[in-house]
Amino acid sequence: MKPDLAITVNVLARNISYEDDYRLVDRLRAYTHRRSFSGRVAQLEKQAVGVLSRFVVANDMDAQVKQAFLVRPHLVDNAEGVVRMDVLSPEDMPNEIWLMTYWVDIASYRTWHKSHTYHESHAGIPKGLKLVPGSAALRIFNLIAS
Repeated sequence: MKPDLAITVNVLARNISYEDDYRLVDRLRAYTHRRSFSGRVAQLEKQAVGVLSRFVVANDMDAQVKQAFLVRPHLVDNAEGVVRMDVLSPEDMPNEIWLMTYWVDIASYRTWHKSHTYHESHAGIPKGLKLVPGSAALRIFNLIAS
C-alpha cells in the first residue's frame, strides 16, 4: 500500500465511532492492499471519493422519503468498494435530502451505479414522490482527509 493511502486508511480507522464501521474499514484496508498502484494516473483513479446525490422533495413527502431511508434494504452496503452511506437533511430545509456515499475509488462507484443492484435500491421510493424540477444533482468529491 502506498504511504499516502495507508495514512488515509489509518486516519479513517481512528475516526470511526460505530463498531459496525470497523468492519467496513477492514474491508477498505483489504481492498486497497490487494490493489497495486503504478504511476500517478493509477493513483488518481484509485483515490477514495465521496459522492453526493442531492434532491428536493416538492410535494410534502419528505417524512415518507426519510422513513424509506430508515428501512432501506442496505443494498449499497455490500457493493464492492463502498465504505459507507450517510443520509442527511439540512435543518433549515427539511425537504432537501443529501445522500453521501464514500468509495475506495471512482471505479467502484461507477460499477455500482451501472449495476442492477443500483436500480433495485430505488424500489423503496415512496409512490407519488415529486421532486423540485432541476433540484436533483450529483457531485463527486476527492477524499483528502477523514
